[in-house]
Amino acid sequence: MTAVGCAEGPGGTLDVGALPDGSAPDTSLAQDLGTQRDEGSGDDQGPPCVSGQVPAGAQTSPLCGLGVPVRHVRIEGLVATRTHASMQLFFGLPEPVGPRDALLPGQLKLQFYGGGAPQPPPDVAAYFGPDSVGFPGEDDFVNTASTVCMDLHAGSESTRALVVLWRDGEQGADCDDVATLTYATRFAHVWAEAVGALDLSQGLYFYQSGGTQTPVITLGDTPALAYDAVPPPECTLSPVSTSASERYVAQCALDAPVRHVRLTDVQVADPHGAVSVLLGYPAPEDTSVGPAAPTSTQQLRVQLYGGFQPHVGPQLAVHYEATSTTLADDAAFLNATSTLCFDIQDGSATTPPTLVLWRDGEGGADCEDWSTLTLETAFASVTDYGGVVGAPDKSLPLYLYQNTGGSTGAVTLFTRSALAL
Repeated sequence: MTAVGCAEGPGGTLDVGALPDGSAPDTSLAQDLGTQRDEGSGDDQGPPCVSGQVPAGAQTSPLCGLGVPVRHVRIEGLVATRTHASMQLFFGLPEPVGPRDALLPGQLKLQFYGGGAPQPPPDVAAYFGPDSVGFPGEDDFVNTASTVCMDLHAGSESTRALVVLWRDGEQGADCDDVATLTYATRFAHVWAEAVGALDLSQGLYFYQSGGTQTPVITLGDTPALAYDAVPPPECTLSPVSTSASERYVAQCALDAPVRHVRLTDVQVADPHGAVSVLLGYPAPEDTSVGPAAPTSTQQLRVQLYGGFQPHVGPQLAVHYEATSTTLADDAAFLNATSTLCFDIQDGSATTPPTLVLWRDGEGGADCEDWSTLTLETAFASVTDYGGVVGAPDKSLPLYLYQNTGGSTGAVTLFTRSALAL
């Protein structure tokens, strides 16, 4: 049997204490964890919130709420063994659900799964409604008693929800010292796949597989890290302003390498209008001249050129190392406003980078509806560069080059790709 209790502590936090299996709830828990609210009145003390004893194998228990959204969670004594054990925290539930039940939009589950022997491996994931997003990195730390802490950012109608995870004692993070909980010391972070707000103020539940020690869970109303301290998974630059002397625009930094680019309302005029997307290029020394062709496998350029009639027509091409690949036999549409988007899949020492491009409104492709971006709807793709292999350097800022004959309404960068190749 496992008993779970909690009591209000100073600073708007709640501690959910653990009792060994077979123990009775200890009502002194409230005094042990602090009983005075920020207002300072000892009379505000209430009895500890005790869920009662829960039979092994059915440990879904309500947690006391803060009365405000939960923004930070500390879990001490977390352990999920390689017997398919798991520990789960739920937010926004009107009533308890099973550990494998699908969630609705606006609900959140944090799951620490111990894995099996020998497979599957341990896994730490956040469920934003029905969508599961795994934390990157090795997750076998959950097999032994650990302390972790997390910031929860609820998101909104226009922003994605975010969870940032720290491991106590790793990379300088100390879950008891908020000053050490920075972006640099985090273990990992994950974003919801779509915009939307989570309900973090009510419907809090805890689940623990039978036969494992119940951890101590502390809930707080203040995140350690501001939302904007985490680089975004996508960003949009609009308007794109250039001049004859300043033709390059550095794009915003993301939290991972760029894997998808959208150019909205892009146009290159005849004669000689040009817009280029540059990967792996250093900051330009002379911002009034065009970029040189790539000279190494670390550089890639996607170029839109307006032509010089009647001698040269509009061109759409990708240049990688010393190669040039034309993406369209007839690129006259570039002289009018278009929206293009493309995936740039990472290459390697033995494989080339893959580029798949879509033209909005052609072949059923809609650059704002990722479900329409498939190999079948692609306008063009490049999977071979004459035997050249390698990976563009995505650690450098991505630049947009635009001369006076080119114009771009917006540039949007994404860390995820439309295709999983």
